[in-house]
Amino acid sequence: MLFNKRTGNNASTYGLVIDIGSGSIGAAIVASTQGVEKSEVLWSLRTQLPLRDAVRFEDVSKDLTTTLSDVLKEAGTKGIQALRKENGIANVTQALVRVASPWSYTVLKTARATHTGPFVVTPDLLDSLEERAVREATEACIKEENEPLSILKMTSHTTIGVSINGYSVKEASNKRTSDVGLTEVLCFVYASIADSITDTIGRSFPAASVSIHSALETYYTALSSLNVHLENACLVTVSGEATELAVVHDGILAHATYTPYGTRTLARELRDHAGISAVEALGYLAGEDQIEHKKNAEAIEEVFELFETNLVELFERAGDPLLLPKAIFLQADLSTQTFFQARIARALKRLSGSVHTVHTITPDHLSVDGEADLALLLSAHIFHTHTARSDA
Repeated sequence: MLFNKRTGNNASTYGLVIDIGSGSIGAAIVASTQGVEKSEVLWSLRTQLPLRDAVRFEDVSKDLTTTLSDVLKEAGTKGIQALRKENGIANVTQALVRVASPWSYTVLKTARATHTGPFVVTPDLLDSLEERAVREATEACIKEENEPLSILKMTSHTTIGVSINGYSVKEASNKRTSDVGLTEVLCFVYASIADSITDTIGRSFPAASVSIHSALETYYTALSSLNVHLENACLVTVSGEATELAVVHDGILAHATYTPYGTRTLARELRDHAGISAVEALGYLAGEDQIEHKKNAEAIEEVFELFETNLVELFERAGDPLLLPKAIFLQADLSTQTFFQARIARALKRLSGSVHTVHTITPDHLSVDGEADLALLLSAHIFHTHTARSDA
């Protein structure tokens, strides 16, 4: 059992959380203590990837590898210094990695077993449904993304729901039914990126076990642990080069997709069509220099209208617009949340004619103390509520 100045005689787990966005990489050293309400961020860093004119996988893969190496070197020096200050004998034993689109794919699959008469749900049956869901999801990902399995690597799969006769249940074993369904969420990451993640972490933190999940899955996991009404909702995450969407029905993820259009994409569009530098454009999205660029208002609005059209098409892929949940939970950089909140609401009004409420997540909602950006705080929250507890 570990002892330290902050937690008295309670056992603490120390972890590395990494957020690989589509335009930046962040890392934090986190302390999670049994019996303590919040985890604590001991150190954090966010480094931007080069802002390129075009997003080519070959270039971005090199950028990701180089930036990840630089970030983890800092984590292995300054991060460990902060850890040693907290606890002189502690080690990082777990690494939780969150990967955004387009470098990852979130795939959902439900496998069912039905019969005309009742049968007993056994652990072996649930295991076989899980295996079938994973196999069919893998086949679907390869077909939909048109990438061979050698290019993609499944980094995680998690059972997120089981239903009996169409009703979600927490425990299905030994129940009698004529229909049982098991839903699995899988994360696929480009193999070169996944291998770079595990190799780089292994060099800097050899004692850490590594788990890699998609941004959408971790956002769903975080929201599920909060006091929010997640029975029927849409989850939206915005990163540098992508906007991701997940639909939740009856508390379970039911659909996941994305569009390769994010904050950096908008910045390049504003630069090319409104005569604003990419750096100025990023500030504009955060609400800066609005008056200075008033003369470009028409061109700016045209870019924003195009983004709204992309959002409309994204939500159209989620099914019947009239059946879309009215509650939207948005995760974006705190500086741009207001902008995206308004544009998502407008896009949904265009699509369905209905008013949707776009909720934002802030650090106050999370079980985390310390300084870090929102994406890292979300990862630290998950580390505290799920990952660290799995080894407790």
